[in-house]
Amino acid sequence: MTNRLTQSVASVDVGRGRGGFTLLELVASMISVGILLLGLMSTLIVASRATNLENTPAPAAIDSATVLEQLSSDLNSATGFVTWTGTAVEFTVPDRDNNGSDETIRVEWSGNSGSPLQRKVNAGPLSTIADNVHNFSLEYETLTTGSGNEAATYLTRVIATLQISKFNAASTTLSCQTLNQPKLGP
Repeated sequence: MTNRLTQSVASVDVGRGRGGFTLLELVASMISVGILLLGLMSTLIVASRATNLENTPAPAAIDSATVLEQLSSDLNSATGFVTWTGTAVEFTVPDRDNNGSDETIRVEWSGNSGSPLQRKVNAGPLSTIADNVHNFSLEYETLTTGSGNEAATYLTRVIATLQISKFNAASTTLSCQTLNQPKLGP
């Protein structure tokens, strides 16, 4: 029995087996992994810059369309117009808050590039519906019936153009028919 134990201990060569890596091998592998990670990080940075949408007209065009869709919804139900200029419109719509009286909505822009487009409902405060507006214009199509003292002018369509960013491609135009064809003037 002693002979077998001696043989198995003798067969294990303690000096020649590799139990791990040398310091030089570890340093070389760490440098290689560092270079690979640096290359991967550079690739990710370049890819993220390529997909940055802040400097493209797409988000501004979406914002413009959203604002004009809200304006279109309001104008579709207009029953009368108080003010209609190239940069402002004030009109009445049927009662929306169940208080028994029509609502008055005003949308206006100062005409200065970069200033906000604002909206006001009744006597409430002005609220900004679009920042950094570079262009907002309103055009009106009317229909006149009768003649002389019997003449009446009705608003049939509002054409609104909104450009929120400096990109001309982000300019959105909306043609909105006024369903009630409200009468203009007295």
